[in-house]
Amino acid sequence: AFNSKHSVEFITLPSCGNLGLATQGLSYWLKHGVYFLWLCWFALRCQRFHLLLASSGPGVDMALHLFARVTRIPLIQLVHGPVGQSRATGYCLSKANKLFYLPSSKPSLL
Repeated sequence: AFNSKHSVEFITLPSCGNLGLATQGLSYWLKHGVYFLWLCWFALRCQRFHLLLASSGPGVDMALHLFARVTRIPLIQLVHGPVGQSRATGYCLSKANKLFYLPSSKPSLL
């Protein structure tokens, strides 16, 4: 397996149940608040994180962006599809230390 040959630990965050389906409003922020708390819990139990990789999309990775902001751990954001137009997404895009995107997603970033 990959992680047996490399110093990588894969951590699965618990599901938020139906809250995990929220894409907007108070439920969205509550979901990411729960994920943020899980990230804090894992950070206390694991070795120090050196880099964070946000690979789902800027709006979907909000909890990781908040965690990066609080801990000051560098964050790389990958964008592989269209990006929704929202203040939350704009915040995530502007706060990533590095942003990599596929050419097909560029029109939604402008």
